[in-house]
Amino acid sequence: MEADAAFPKTHDLTAILNLILPLEPNWASLHADLDALTSLGIEVRYPGMKADLEDAKQAIRTARTVSHLVQLALGI
Repeated sequence: MEADAAFPKTHDLTAILNLILPLEPNWASLHADLDALTSLGIEVRYPGMKADLEDAKQAIRTARTVSHLVQLALGI
């Protein structure tokens, strides 16, 4: 438990974002990107499903954006 928020075990990045928004309200703009990243992460687990190059590039951009925001928030 961090900052009086319980974080459940989940792969749903939007659900995690919703828990963080009271502490970092400016991160609300990440909703669509994190929702897409969560969906992509689920879809590629099934046989016959795979990410195309643009999906992969967008996933990397989203991960870098989130990483940068977290580092700024933590002062690292």
